[in-house]
Amino acid sequence: MYKFTCVLLLLLFPLMAWSKSPSVQESCKQIMALASEEGILHVIEHIKKCYADSNTVIANNKQKTLTCAAKHITAIHLDSGVTSILGYPPTPYLSNEEGSIKIHHQLLQSGISGNEAESVEIMSKLNKQVKACLR
Repeated sequence: MYKFTCVLLLLLFPLMAWSKSPSVQESCKQIMALASEEGILHVIEHIKKCYADSNTVIANNKQKTLTCAAKHITAIHLDSGVTSILGYPPTPYLSNEEGSIKIHHQLLQSGISGNEAESVEIMSKLNKQVKACLR
């Protein structure tokens, strides 16, 4: 019975961790609040820490990586909107090209994506959800 309980807990642990991960909507709202309270540089540090944390979780928590990618995409949209209004150049970490490359590498590293085409598809789906949040 003890072995059965241990195996059951091991199988349920990833499910419990996944259920505690914020949704794309929650991640989007969190980044918008953080940007308005602390500024875009703090948002960048938050995203970098998110990726670092997702890479240290047991078995590279894939849901955590997707959460970080959603936050990153949200920040890219926010930075793009602000820079176009104010006429500033985009923040390098949040430019479309550099941001996409970073997200792609994180998706590959976590095993969510196996190639660039899969990463683009995942980013596209996340982007649609983020855009819905930003409206």
